[in-house]
Amino acid sequence: MFCDQDWVLKSFENVMAQLIVCEKALYKFMEEKMKCFPRFYFTSSSDLLDILSNGSNPVKIMKFMSKIF
Repeated sequence: MFCDQDWVLKSFENVMAQLIVCEKALYKFMEEKMKCFPRFYFTSSSDLLDILSNGSNPVKIMKFMSKIF
């Protein structure tokens, strides 16, 4: 079987390690934004990510305004 091969586990472990690095970097980025705008502390991580990724599109972030203000 495919999953029984040794290199598959090593590949998954490598991908998992890279994912952890990405998650830490993303969390650090969001922490910096929260320090600049403390009201972001009242939003969830997924909401904050949506807000930051759509910051130049006010229509898309309007649904989050009640959580920020």
